[in-house]
Amino acid sequence: INGFVDAYNAVSLSAVACVGADDLDRAPGPFAFRFSRASDTFIDMAAEAGEDPNDPPKEGEVVYAGAGHVLCRRWNWRQDARSILTPATSRAILTIQTNGWGDLDAAVADAQDLIGRFCGGRIAVAIADRNNPSVTVV
Repeated sequence: INGFVDAYNAVSLSAVACVGADDLDRAPGPFAFRFSRASDTFIDMAAEAGEDPNDPPKEGEVVYAGAGHVLCRRWNWRQDARSILTPATSRAILTIQTNGWGDLDAAVADAQDLIGRFCGGRIAVAIADRNNPSVTVV
């Protein structure tokens, strides 16, 4: 797809973690992992030809959402088409969830290394967990 996506997919496989990214210019925050609501929308980026890409989550499904819509569902496995990374993406947010498996610190270090090496740019890290459930993305 592109170097950024390749880098985080490699981290996902090596760390046994759910890893995803969204274009910050196409996905308004604030962002949250939460249970879906009846009003949530989701446009499936991987819908097959002839399939309706409009696939809202069932109410109560765990989702990752921005201010405008669900960004990813099914534990950061299925991404919404409206926030995908493109060659024009210059600002992205990367999320890594270990869900009790894998080494989060190693996954973050690998992501920083690979993305820095192959994509360049400025990288900031913030980790949210049960003890620190909110972070600021700059």
